[in-house]
Amino acid sequence: MALLAMAIRLAIIIAFPQSRDDLRIYTYFGRMIVAGLNPYLPPLDSPIPLNYANIAPLNLGVFAAALALWDSPTVLRVLFALADGIIVLTIGYAVQRTRTWRIAVMDFYTFNPLILIALAVDAQDKVIVLWLTLMVLVSVEAQRASASLVWTTLLTLYRWLGAFFVLPLALYFARTWRALVAMLGFYGLAFAFSHVAWWPANLFIYTSRAQRTLINPPIHDSPTMLLAALGLYTPRLVTIFILATLVVLYTLFLLRRVTLVEVIVLSSFFTTMASPELPTSRIIMVSIPLLVLLELSRRRLAALWIVTSIAAPFLFPDLQARLLGIFGLPIVILYGSMPHMLLMNLLPALLLVYYFSDKRRGVVARDTLLPQDWLLARPNGQPQPDAPSESVR
Repeated sequence: MALLAMAIRLAIIIAFPQSRDDLRIYTYFGRMIVAGLNPYLPPLDSPIPLNYANIAPLNLGVFAAALALWDSPTVLRVLFALADGIIVLTIGYAVQRTRTWRIAVMDFYTFNPLILIALAVDAQDKVIVLWLTLMVLVSVEAQRASASLVWTTLLTLYRWLGAFFVLPLALYFARTWRALVAMLGFYGLAFAFSHVAWWPANLFIYTSRAQRTLINPPIHDSPTMLLAALGLYTPRLVTIFILATLVVLYTLFLLRRVTLVEVIVLSSFFTTMASPELPTSRIIMVSIPLLVLLELSRRRLAALWIVTSIAAPFLFPDLQARLLGIFGLPIVILYGSMPHMLLMNLLPALLLVYYFSDKRRGVVARDTLLPQDWLLARPNGQPQPDAPSESVR
């Protein structure tokens, strides 16, 4: 299945050889590193605007390493195809779910037209983010503290999402205050060290990302377009929503109402979905991990396939025009409109409905609830007399 997933993506590369916007950005700034230049100080006549130099150093380093082997945008697409194959392997062999669940998700990720168009036709490094997220979840469910912290750190260095749940993760695994400080210290030092190269020019990343939260009105497929249509949107709502989401999730985690896996998946999802600049590729990136929280019946799988198959032909204007032309239908481009946004958000909306339904019925796995003896252990590792000797999970 992994080989088939890669073969399909390689065929897509041949069928759609042109470089789209994001791939041109990846290639341009990656080539700057290969040439020994500072990617955060592009020339004034740069073909890529300066505000796109907002990619994390590790992220750019991956692009540069691939381009150093083969100076072509195609090498990045091959890299992403390889990542897709690894994702399928990870689902098949590492995720702790039933065989039926794993095969269903492998099929969905390998063949789904919306995923293929959003992540392969439009070459996206979001597949690497998705794989790193899955590795965090796999490590947490396997109760591997060091691996969980390392994967969370790598995810943060590549795309910052780990910053939203590193504190709950450290709280979950730490059994003493010293261990808690050590885990957060390792995370902080790794993050700081990753910015040594091209310092302080790389601080532009955060200035640029902050400016993107000020976009008004919202664009692409951001659900905040609904608020804008009602005249209720202001960029300040983005910050308020993200902070409120984290406060609620952290509180529920401390109260043992949600698990660490839920915190990881939901914090990544809601903080991303709040962005006023949200392409479909990022929606898929944070929606796929929601599957880890769900039971998947045949009816649910059929619904997921139907809504994504309906949305897929409308993802890009050029593909939509080509398909409508083949069938002799009038060409009406939906991209950038409210109907387009609603179509692209059918997948996450349906996944959320399933999650809250499973949560209400009490069937969401509780294996990674915060231990009841959290931070009650003595410095030498021996529990205090009134503390349970084992974590209740």
